Amino acid sequence: MSTGIKIEGVESAVRKLEQIPRRAGKASLRKSVRAGGTVFVKEVRGNLNVRNKTLWRSIIQVVRSYGGLMMSVIGQNRSAKGA
Repeated sequence: MSTGIKIEGVESAVRKLEQIPRRAGKASLRKSVRAGGTVFVKEVRGNLNVRNKTLWRSIIQVVRSYGGLMMSVIGQNRSAKGA
């Protein structure tokens, strides 16, 4: 008589464990790209006329990922509401 242990789902658990560093790397890359873009947003907002609050509020930053490339897109949010 043989006594054995049968464990199901080991392959999927191993795949999930292998993906952890990749996801963590993407998250840290996204954070660093966002931090770099924030510098530009602050600079653009600083150069605007203070009386134009609507334009100041409309300057936004979005982080986009294209394959392995991650970039910060800074521009005007066209749906921003006036004050």
